[in-house]
Amino acid sequence: MVLLAAGVLCLASCENTPAGPPRAAVVVNPYGFGQLDLAYASWALELATAAKDTLETMGELKSNIYGFVQRDIDYADSVAQAAASSQASLQQMLDDGDFSDVGDFIPDQFQIDGGFAYWEVQQVQLDSLDSPYWEGQRELAMASSNVDWIEVCDLVLGSLDTRQTMVDSMLHGLAADELFIHQMSGETVRQLVARKTRLEQTIIDYHEGLVLILPLAIELQLPDWSGLENFLLSESQIEVSTAYWNAELDSLELSRIPYWEGQLALARDSGNSFWVQFCEHTVSNLGMFEELAGSVLDGLTLDAVFIGGGSEESLQEVVSRKTELASQEIDYYSDLVDVISEGIALGILFESDLGRDGLRY
Repeated sequence: MVLLAAGVLCLASCENTPAGPPRAAVVVNPYGFGQLDLAYASWALELATAAKDTLETMGELKSNIYGFVQRDIDYADSVAQAAASSQASLQQMLDDGDFSDVGDFIPDQFQIDGGFAYWEVQQVQLDSLDSPYWEGQRELAMASSNVDWIEVCDLVLGSLDTRQTMVDSMLHGLAADELFIHQMSGETVRQLVARKTRLEQTIIDYHEGLVLILPLAIELQLPDWSGLENFLLSESQIEVSTAYWNAELDSLELSRIPYWEGQLALARDSGNSFWVQFCEHTVSNLGMFEELAGSVLDGLTLDAVFIGGGSEESLQEVVSRKTELASQEIDYYSDLVDVISEGIALGILFESDLGRDGLRY
């Protein structure tokens, strides 16, 4: 997570010191800080603290991170057994040449329509959700070098290939059934029964595979990296963020730091120790922000390599790096809260209506 440089908004928006009152008077909060500035800095501090807390729990060992339960295994087993029973009945027809019960295996048009709708959704889920998810999990497993995790991901991906075969067979079978019931098919009854026998085998293969794979997934203990994706930007976001933080550094060098160094010189000339302390603190805080911006830019460079697949960083190293950045953000925003509080309480003596030139030194 990268927080925007809020505090600099406060500290950079005061490059023109407000004109003083018409007669000598102490002006409190001469730089015009407000409670919204303080609230924003406090909110940013809370956000950075929450990010660090989240990052520090990543990587802890957790069992069954995919949330499978025994009920899933039992269901897969029951489906496999039901398919085996149907397959046995179909095979018996082929062996005996008695197809009197074949109607039990031929759907009507309503069932065919419902079947198409269901299995087409299954195809979409396979293409857009399940396969990409498990391919991503395998990439994480490979990055972690955890052989047990890699094995489970390989087994699941193999199971998804078997599932694809089952979905293809289901859709092909429904199309063939539709032709058959409307007497538009050249398929004989024996050929139909043989086709359905093969179809039941795809159901058996997929669900028996699940019965073997699911216990391994349940028993698997892994460092829990869930949520890390929330701390990684996309390629386009990295480009935008890099441009932003480079602009912030340019603004620091050209405007903000020179301005506050000038204010510090005025404060020292005035002999107002509170003003001096505030300006010194402000300059120091901008230095902290400069270091933070540099760290953010370094992190964005590393993130670009990581999401591009060319990084040698482990997941633990990525998390450690981002935890350090969150700590840096906490230090900066905590200090910024103090700076803004000091600025609100600061009093400077003005004389006449000459603005900054009327400051009494």
